[in-house]
Amino acid sequence: MFCACCQAADEGAERVFEASELFSKFPGRSGVSREDAPDAAGTPRVVEDVGEAASVRSPRDVLHERVLNFVRQAAQGRGVELVRAKRGSAELERAEAMVAFSRDLRSLRLTVDGRSIDVPMSAVQGAHTTDSSGGSAALGRRLLEGLPEPDLQRLIVIKYKAPGGEVMSMNLLELTPYSRDDFLKCLYILAKRATAGTPDPKSP
Repeated sequence: MFCACCQAADEGAERVFEASELFSKFPGRSGVSREDAPDAAGTPRVVEDVGEAASVRSPRDVLHERVLNFVRQAAQGRGVELVRAKRGSAELERAEAMVAFSRDLRSLRLTVDGRSIDVPMSAVQGAHTTDSSGGSAALGRRLLEGLPEPDLQRLIVIKYKAPGGEVMSMNLLELTPYSRDDFLKCLYILAKRATAGTPDPKSP
């Protein structure tokens, strides 16, 4: 499940995330153009919403640009924190991690402790935050009680189906609540795009 704000952002999603169009504009291994490549300090350049032109743009255009910028950065890899239970303990611990969308935008890679797992977007069951409908229940008591409020506002819990069929959770802390929201919208649109036209295995 995804929150209503993500579903409201769905209109025009195909225009944002048509992968062949997106990456034809940004050639190269990381899928970014020269204009959007990192600067000398390694910081990805993003389009700025400034000046008079920004004030007359529609909310959909602003959303389009925000999410597109997020995808550009995530194609190169984004630093996050992974929240997990300590081995043999009920306490939580954090680990520095990296998340990255694949070039075709059909999978998400999490790299932590020198190991990587790839989650197909078609396997994503939902993503939850404290602002999501039913978010508290989806987050679980351990996370709600184990993280301070500022961190809860940066938390996104991604539910996905493992190859064996078990539903797993990926608990990530984004840099800010705003980047968390952009990540959430990206996941919703990409997961819907990945499953579009996929036949129901239960159907005859």
